[in-house]
Amino acid sequence: MKKGKEEEGQEVEILDGLPQSNKDGGDKKGIVKEDGIPKLAAFQFSGKGGIFMSRKKTGKIGFVVFLSVLLIAVAANAEWKPKMSYLTVYNGSLGGGWHPVASLTAEIIHQAIPALTTKPGPGGGVANAKLLQGGGGQVGMCLSNTQVQAYQGVKPFDKPHKEIRHLISMYSLPFVWVVPKDSKINSVADLADKRISPAKVGQTTYVLSQATLKAYGITFDSIKAKGGVVNILGDRERVNMLKDKHLDAIACMFPLNHANFLNLKVSPGIKLLSMDQKHIQKILDATPGIAEFVVPKGTFAEDQKEDVHSIMAVTTLICRADLDEELVYRIAKAVAENQKKYHQYVPAKDMAMNTPLIGNMIPVHPGAMRYFKEKGLVK
Repeated sequence: MKKGKEEEGQEVEILDGLPQSNKDGGDKKGIVKEDGIPKLAAFQFSGKGGIFMSRKKTGKIGFVVFLSVLLIAVAANAEWKPKMSYLTVYNGSLGGGWHPVASLTAEIIHQAIPALTTKPGPGGGVANAKLLQGGGGQVGMCLSNTQVQAYQGVKPFDKPHKEIRHLISMYSLPFVWVVPKDSKINSVADLADKRISPAKVGQTTYVLSQATLKAYGITFDSIKAKGGVVNILGDRERVNMLKDKHLDAIACMFPLNHANFLNLKVSPGIKLLSMDQKHIQKILDATPGIAEFVVPKGTFAEDQKEDVHSIMAVTTLICRADLDEELVYRIAKAVAENQKKYHQYVPAKDMAMNTPLIGNMIPVHPGAMRYFKEKGLVK
């Protein structure tokens, strides 16, 4: 237990956060444990000369004291208000898969915490981690591979981002290269001299575009040297340019039921580029936090006779390490307990909130961990 103070200066006792462990040796907070189960150590009984003078009085007085402390805790919880008035949930570019998800997340948080005004804000997986590290934001969407790169300070990050914390894993998100249905492009290797768009700088899609091309010995510079074109575009722009046949291939990271995929399926019709195990393994070895992903045959076209093999990351919410523990607890609770609302944007089978640490390789915020342990989602 530790001492805390209410706004009017009244001193009360509050519980420390639940213990947390991680590979990076982050801070650990502890409470009394018995057989591995957290226990409350609220009172220490004295054999003589202490608060409790005899066994007869112990039960009655102990119950009164316990009830008093419980009522104080309940009152403190009822009067809790966030220390901030506004919260922006940073996501991706307008027209991308994250924007409606972030809008819904902001709405869910506001409904759970009415005193907090919330809204979505533009960004990207890489950009959001940088923003939170610098204190320009408090909560943002990210991806499992991006947040570990940020925390460790490896490319595309130039220093360790130790101020970010995992809040919750939300859903799996596939990465695929998409070409028109009638295209003669059948492999990532065929992109070596084509007109492509890898997304915008600051988006995780951009980073994975580079990673997949590198596995095949291709770089943006080598594409340009062979007469190809590399267009740096947002989600909506590159989808429209593919439809208008101004591009030969685009990189996509959307849920498979996203409107962008469905629109492309209608016109011009699309084909997803599959990668073989050798090249997928190269990407996995070079990029922690991602996994193989399989798009079942027939998903986008009746003549898609085979499964498409590519890669995926887990979409996550991250927050700053110094964000109020009770606030993060309530955000984690609100998001996890409203996961069915996300099915309008993400297939139910791709949801990850019941395994809220899947794909995560950075420290978890203690407020989120407290909720996960209470619900038995994390042991």
